[in-house]
Amino acid sequence: MTLKRTLLLLVLALVHLPLVASANSLDTDECGTPYPFWWKYDGPHHGILVKDWNIQPEGDRFRIRFALINASAETVQGGMPFTVSHTAVDRAGYGDPTAQVPPANVRAVLGTEALAQGTLPTLRVGESTTVEAYAQRFHADANHILTVIFHDGGQIALSFDPQPQPWYWLRILSPSSLPGALELSRATVEPVSSSLEGYKANAVRLALRNVSGHVLEAGTPISLIHGSSGSAGGYWGPDDVVDPNDPGNPYANIFREVLSQGVLAEALYPGATLELGGVVHVPEGITTLKQITVVVGE
Repeated sequence: MTLKRTLLLLVLALVHLPLVASANSLDTDECGTPYPFWWKYDGPHHGILVKDWNIQPEGDRFRIRFALINASAETVQGGMPFTVSHTAVDRAGYGDPTAQVPPANVRAVLGTEALAQGTLPTLRVGESTTVEAYAQRFHADANHILTVIFHDGGQIALSFDPQPQPWYWLRILSPSSLPGALELSRATVEPVSSSLEGYKANAVRLALRNVSGHVLEAGTPISLIHGSSGSAGGYWGPDDVVDPNDPGNPYANIFREVLSQGVLAEALYPGATLELGGVVHVPEGITTLKQITVVVGE
């Protein structure tokens, strides 16, 4: 008989549980330059962090230079493709890119673009590779979000009947000590009333099974995150060549929202099932990639 375990949810304002093993709160880091830039990560970066950034204006654009450094305790093998994308947003409608909630103004996005694409080389501990790119200003009063996206092919499409368009995509980030510990057993999505102007709302529920031979101990942090992204060439539309159902295409993160966050109240044994859920907000009239991420551990 499949066992079910629930999350002991904690008050977000009182608890700091990072999405990834870094010093960033939910992986957003302000650049600390005279210009309003923020960094985000998408996908499993295996301890590869952005360091030593230099952002300078050049005419109607910014010159961006930074290092991707292996801050982990082991060699990261090369070969993983990555993209650096840029989203410019109106400060009045999206004043705080560190906020893990949808922007107050659903039309706050001023522009999106892909800045650079490449493949990570093999990096020993402490080694780095340098990336250079140029970003458009878009607007003098814009906030700028830079996202380093690591493409591992690990996102899976959630299957529903009827299938929403664009699709929902799921990624499960397990602890490095227990890779692939959880596997999707069941997923549902249904429309619910929205409390946010300009957004539709859907209740998403997931059942995840412990398919490892190990116990996930009580107290293990679990987060459920929704990421809303737009095409790196602009919003997806019927005439765009970019497929919103393909997360391998260049895309630019717009916002993330925490659907649930807490710790396991009881140990999750092999074969047992964990149920998670939350309300996803989708911008009305804008086609966005809907990415659901489950983060297990730190």
